[in-house]
Amino acid sequence: MPLTDEQKALVADLEVTYKTAGWERLMQGWREEYTSLPETSFLNAKTMEDLNADRVRYRFLHELLSLPQDLEDAQGQAEESEEESHNPYE
Repeated sequence: MPLTDEQKALVADLEVTYKTAGWERLMQGWREEYTSLPETSFLNAKTMEDLNADRVRYRFLHELLSLPQDLEDAQGQAEESEEESHNPYE
């Protein structure tokens, strides 16, 4: 299904965001935390609640770090879908 104008505007805004120095600084901090969280969680968790909170944080960090690639993948799929819907040979 082709992207709507609103979706195209969102993609453009996010692409600009992902290319800023500020975003890269955030990503660097998130990468460091993502890498160290399993070990620090193991060493510092005192309860299962602490461990579960760290698991949620770890999944959230994974989502944040994956956002640019996920957006690129979704945009590529939408473009492929749009190209297929305009194929005159079908």
